[in-house]
Amino acid sequence: MNVLFLGSTAQRARLISGLVLFAFALTHFLNHGLGLIGIDAMHAFQNVRVANTRSWLGSAVLLVAILTHVTFGFVRIAQRSTLRMAPWEAVQIVLGLAIPFLLFQHIVNT
Repeated sequence: MNVLFLGSTAQRARLISGLVLFAFALTHFLNHGLGLIGIDAMHAFQNVRVANTRSWLGSAVLLVAILTHVTFGFVRIAQRSTLRMAPWEAVQIVLGLAIPFLLFQHIVNT
């Protein structure tokens, strides 16, 4: 059975929105990696990436994915009845909450 059909609707929405955000981050990092090959390759890929992510549809999908992922992530944290958790889960929560602070300077300078 496909993993996207397992779990509750909230879990599926969080997973799908996380995959959309991952795809955006992956293309962003691939674009940086192409800078090692050549600036022309980087600019060529950037033009394709920006055409997808900065169109009205791409921007809407990205915005909905961000809002969905953050909302369901906070709901998941709020529904916890105890702070006892596996170490990997604590690291996941701390890193997830740190992302806006780590990205702030990058977004402002862009």
